[in-house]
Amino acid sequence: MFDKTILVLTILKIDFNLNKSLYSDLYFELSKNANVIVLSLTDNDNQVTKYSESLEVHNIKVSSSFQKSKIKKAINLLRLNTKLLRYVKSNLKDTTIDLVLYSTPPITLNKSIKYIKNHYHAKTYLLLKDIFPQNAVDLGMFSKKGLIHKYFRIKEKNVYNLSDNIGCMSQANLKYILNNNNIDKHKIEINPNSIEINQIIEISSHQKQEVLDTYGIAKDKFKMIYGGNLGEPQGIEFILKVILENENHNNIITIVGSGTQSNRIKKFIVDNNLVNTVFIDKLAKDKFDLLLSACDIGLIFLDARFTIPNFPSRLLSYLEYSKPVIAATDLNTDVGETIKNGGFGYWCESKNTDDFFKLVEKMKIENINNQFGKTGRIFFRKIL
Repeated sequence: MFDKTILVLTILKIDFNLNKSLYSDLYFELSKNANVIVLSLTDNDNQVTKYSESLEVHNIKVSSSFQKSKIKKAINLLRLNTKLLRYVKSNLKDTTIDLVLYSTPPITLNKSIKYIKNHYHAKTYLLLKDIFPQNAVDLGMFSKKGLIHKYFRIKEKNVYNLSDNIGCMSQANLKYILNNNNIDKHKIEINPNSIEINQIIEISSHQKQEVLDTYGIAKDKFKMIYGGNLGEPQGIEFILKVILENENHNNIITIVGSGTQSNRIKKFIVDNNLVNTVFIDKLAKDKFDLLLSACDIGLIFLDARFTIPNFPSRLLSYLEYSKPVIAATDLNTDVGETIKNGGFGYWCESKNTDDFFKLVEKMKIENINNQFGKTGRIFFRKIL
């Protein structure tokens, strides 16, 4: 056991035995130098799992927050503080906490963060993964002039003020936060997604064929894959236009994921008899990585309406497995600039499908011997 203890607050399911992720990699790495206690607020049953002498996960059962309607989702997020505070006071009252680490979403844990910071005299660190409520305003979920925005904006400012340090995803992310908030620039830094870099063993042609056969994906077509959340931030209207137009091209688009809009995509595929789109519900990371290995390129989608600079975490998986990337996003994220400067793919605005498919055809011609993918892997190791 170590002298220092880090408390992690998250609404993600964490299981080190099942899924490797950017969060689990970070927590595991931290546990090499400190005691790490992860408080996971999910719909899992209440239980404590000890993975090592210095790493344990406490599941705190709450209602599911992400697969419900917008109203139920908001209500569940607001209830998290009560559950979390009650658990901390009951189960960690004799624990010494030196650092509390948390990420957005959500921004509604301010009461818990304040209590832990004051009661345990702990330092606080925010991993800023999204910028709410402005992202919701961009997507038309509520007005910037309304009471809902005012309420959540107060919560957002409160979390920033409570945080001794804030880690942003990219330079554009950092610049946006500084320009739109009264924050000491010395406490904010770029802290991109964290992932353990492993040696990737390329699968054989036979293994690729087995994987593709498992999911009914044609081997002789250009294979594009999107993996991740399927909600309004991904620009579902544009995705639907892309998969419909793709019927006129000799490509396969595989969509892997879940979210509030996943049923809509599945219905659209059926209603339009799309034969060049394969939809797969969320896969365990090892299975997704195997499927990714058998595909040609990775896709990133973001809604064109965003005024905030999102930086999708799925980019890491594509680079890790030496996959070129085509991103269709808004104008404010710098993920397109990152892809261009890194030399591992192309970017377009997520408005015109003609622009998107021009990049696809360009990729087919120019990505000789997967040079873009190899460049991306080098970029991944050196920069991210």
